[in-house]
Amino acid sequence: LEAGAPLTLTVRAFVPGLGADDLAVECLFATDSACDGDTVTECVPLTVTGSEPDGGLLFTLHHVPNTPGLQHYRLRLYPYHTLLAHRFETGLMLWL
Repeated sequence: LEAGAPLTLTVRAFVPGLGADDLAVECLFATDSACDGDTVTECVPLTVTGSEPDGGLLFTLHHVPNTPGLQHYRLRLYPYHTLLAHRFETGLMLWL
């Protein structure tokens, strides 16, 4: 991926009993830091773009990373509800 080029990611999540409004999927962009390990430079949410007959949900990201140079990314999915005191209150997270 060249600097300034858009990145498109699509994630299929199958979480029985939870709908699109009950989940959050984020992409964390990071760079390597000699003294701190990984340094997260951006955290970008994916949007729901569809569903499948078996109940799977499709999440998509169209994004141009803000930081130039070598980067890597991780995806995380977690239960979400507006009434939670903190987005990680449930303690249930899946790193993809």
